[in-house]
Amino acid sequence: MYTGHPSLKQVIQNYEALHRASHTLFMPGHQIDMILNIRNPLDRYRAIELRNEQMLKAVDYENRIGEVTLKLIYGGTPLTAYLSYTIKQAKLHFKHFVGYVGNEQYQLDQFIKIIGHQLPHAMVPKKNRVIFPAFFV
Repeated sequence: MYTGHPSLKQVIQNYEALHRASHTLFMPGHQIDMILNIRNPLDRYRAIELRNEQMLKAVDYENRIGEVTLKLIYGGTPLTAYLSYTIKQAKLHFKHFVGYVGNEQYQLDQFIKIIGHQLPHAMVPKKNRVIFPAFFV
């Protein structure tokens, strides 16, 4: 997860690689899916919504202002994470993180601890392989 000032391209490529890895390693229903929303105030905040592989279409999106929200859905678990960024001069500035376990809301530090405990038990590999504990954190 980026919390500095990466470009939109860097964030999309990073999370698309995570999505691809989860679909390569894990059984259907236990994979990570993502939804990317981009809002531009010049468009009257009409959001562009892209899911999973479609996110790559936004790599060359050259917006100098606006907001980006990323939703991560951890399949087979009650875990969902929301990250939001503000676009300032074509760089993303981390704005907010909220993680949910079911209906309970958690901040970043607490959510990372919960993921560390729940994901190794919930993720079902397609084949017998070694998965490193912090692979998806």
